[in-house]
Amino acid sequence: MLKEGLVPDTTAFTVILTACSHAGLIKEGCHYFDSMVNEFSLEPSPDQYACLIDLLGRSGKLKDAYNILKSMPVKPHAGAWGALLSAWKLHCDLELGEEVACRLIELEPLNAGNYVLLSDIYAAGNKWLDVSLLRLKIREKGLKKIPGCSWI
Repeated sequence: MLKEGLVPDTTAFTVILTACSHAGLIKEGCHYFDSMVNEFSLEPSPDQYACLIDLLGRSGKLKDAYNILKSMPVKPHAGAWGALLSAWKLHCDLELGEEVACRLIELEPLNAGNYVLLSDIYAAGNKWLDVSLLRLKIREKGLKKIPGCSWI
């Protein structure tokens, strides 16, 4: 891209960061995030931060990912919290997973999937009373999890 004289925009960096995350290219992804800011003077959006959080989380650097999320100069959206929660599912940090799921519930209180994730976290930590109380809360709120669907 650069050899052709094209200057990457924020969309290009989102794609690059996502590719690095899925390929496990942590060092490269961090380099591209830094160059987006320092070389190209682009202000990272919540989407680019979510990609960076996903990149670090997938590689097991949950604390680093969480620190970035907490220090973002823009308000993190549910996608950023969801990326961190997905990393929790890969690496099973129960304390962090519980905190992240609670934040997601604050952001999206009517999303039953977030409650199910928190229930999964409690179950993984053998917190069966919390699982029961949370399921009761889901029923009281009348929430229903929409089944997933894949066209693959």
